[in-house]
Amino acid sequence: MSPYKLDLLNHFKALQGALTTLNAEAFLDPRTFILRIRLGETKRVFYPQFMKVASGVTQYIPNFAPDANRFIGWCPYVNRRWPLATEKLLFKQFARQNALRTPEYSAEPGVEMNDVLVKRNMSSFAAGIRGPFHSSADCVLDTAAGEYFERFVRGRIAKIWYWNDRPVCLELGRMPFVEGNGIATIRQLARRRLRRRGRNEPSMGLRPFLEYEGLTLDTVLDKDREQTIDFRYGLRFLDPEASDIDLVGAMISSLEFELRDIGHKLWRGIPEPTRADTLFTVDAIVDNDDRIWVLEMNSNPFIHPYVYPVMLNGLFAAKKDAVEEAMLQI
Repeated sequence: MSPYKLDLLNHFKALQGALTTLNAEAFLDPRTFILRIRLGETKRVFYPQFMKVASGVTQYIPNFAPDANRFIGWCPYVNRRWPLATEKLLFKQFARQNALRTPEYSAEPGVEMNDVLVKRNMSSFAAGIRGPFHSSADCVLDTAAGEYFERFVRGRIAKIWYWNDRPVCLELGRMPFVEGNGIATIRQLARRRLRRRGRNEPSMGLRPFLEYEGLTLDTVLDKDREQTIDFRYGLRFLDPEASDIDLVGAMISSLEFELRDIGHKLWRGIPEPTRADTLFTVDAIVDNDDRIWVLEMNSNPFIHPYVYPVMLNGLFAAKKDAVEEAMLQI
């Protein structure tokens, strides 16, 4: 996860530019963090979301409550949900049916697959993920918990934001890694990296991936050797080289066709009553051949500041044109 969207000021700066372009007004209630935007006679309410962590479990909440740990953005509606963003197996089935590249998967306990993760059909924030394992025979699925096998794909971790079917921005970074110095253990290297981010113990959640790699927390890496230590998208080991890419102003040519194709197909997969003016994200892996492997769809994501100009333009542009035309006729 890139740190850019974590900074509250970046949300205000993005809004400021969008509001200036539209010549719109905005009013923020500090008690609730509800944002109201007005252009002419048109008014829209934007609802905040916050993150809280309770007993080690991360949750998104709609209220500016005392236990809110972080602001995660404004959206013009509250908590939309739809099946493809709720059930991962349904999402993967839809991806296959619509020629979107997704890792091989199976919910059959006896299936023979190599290099697999174990995931849950309904979960958030990487909860319940186990592995990777070299073989599906190395673990037992808990079918009652909705577990399934998914082939582990190496590559860069990607999160793509879409406003309707339009790809707006992309967060792209390496899987968490450390660089050896020939002296320190992986445990020590991981701990140092976390301390630079104000954290302490690296958590022994690294063990399964290191075992998959044939390593331990006490392994000493050769000087300059870069070693992946985890595969999950999250905050613990922020990649200093992660990129925040404005796909509106700087589309990546090698990914453009797939990014647009993914957005078009998945947006059409949202039920029609919910589809219009909807924001969603797609979690994905970009492999070494610049192929995108879609993993899941998120209906109420942490909002990236790059989204606001496109969102506001989509909601207010027609009204802006009407206001300007009326002024010309005066």
